[in-house]
Amino acid sequence: MRLIRFGSPEAECPGVLDEYGVRRAISNRFHDWDRDFFNGCGLNRVGENLSIHSRLPAVGGVGEQRQVCELA
Repeated sequence: MRLIRFGSPEAECPGVLDEYGVRRAISNRFHDWDRDFFNGCGLNRVGENLSIHSRLPAVGGVGEQRQVCELA
């Protein structure tokens, strides 16, 4: 799984890229992958959310995507 941002540069949303290469929306649970997220045990919270909500909504379409961080 990878943390990503997707969408247009002025309106990027946080998401994850799953093990199948599918972009999944997670912006309803996390505002951004920022300093507060990483300082506040955000990676643990993402893992917890993914274990509870294993099938987050897929994000279709074409658009820019930036990788933020790869998680083991």
